[in-house]
Amino acid sequence: MLFKIAELRSGLKLRYTLSLPRRYSPTASYPLVVALHYGGKVTPFYSKGFMTSLVEPALEDLEAIIVAPDCPSKGWTNAVSESAILELILLLMEEYNIDSDRTVLLGYSLGGSGTWHMAARHPNLFSAAIPISAPADISTTPIIKDVPLYIIHGGQDELFPAREVKLLCEKQKSGGAEIELKIVMGASHYQLARFISPLKATIPWIRKIWEDR
Repeated sequence: MLFKIAELRSGLKLRYTLSLPRRYSPTASYPLVVALHYGGKVTPFYSKGFMTSLVEPALEDLEAIIVAPDCPSKGWTNAVSESAILELILLLMEEYNIDSDRTVLLGYSLGGSGTWHMAARHPNLFSAAIPISAPADISTTPIIKDVPLYIIHGGQDELFPAREVKLLCEKQKSGGAEIELKIVMGASHYQLARFISPLKATIPWIRKIWEDR
């Protein structure tokens, strides 16, 4: 695991945590997973906790390069954060041998909002998107037809009720979205460890998408 700082064109210095596959080789081509962390006070390399507690243990077998940036603004859905994510992806593609057809976006809670936002606005960039424990804004979330979605949500989420997520999922499906929904029964919003197994279970789904592409 690496802790790095990217100097962006805007002058912003973006901190990010980077995880390379166990048998990483600079001559091999790898998928990229972009992981957007939950809310909270963003101290230096805040993304490390998200990486080590959920993303890396769940997706280790995917053999992907995983990047988890520190949120550079008040949320993941504003212009500052959006621009930073896009530039970071480009920088990583210049530095590492990344297969641009195998790029996955995921996020938890606040990062889940960013996942919906980025998948809707940049469908050509991501082959799949996984919002976890994310708010379900049924009235404003656009139908996403070009990026397969896998929603993971706690059945006892006290911040964002599962029933709202189910309604959003139904609206997406009726609009033509390719979408899966996994409700983690009994899991609350803050039980991060409960989501390791459900996230790991998305690996066959992700690989099938890549095979079909």
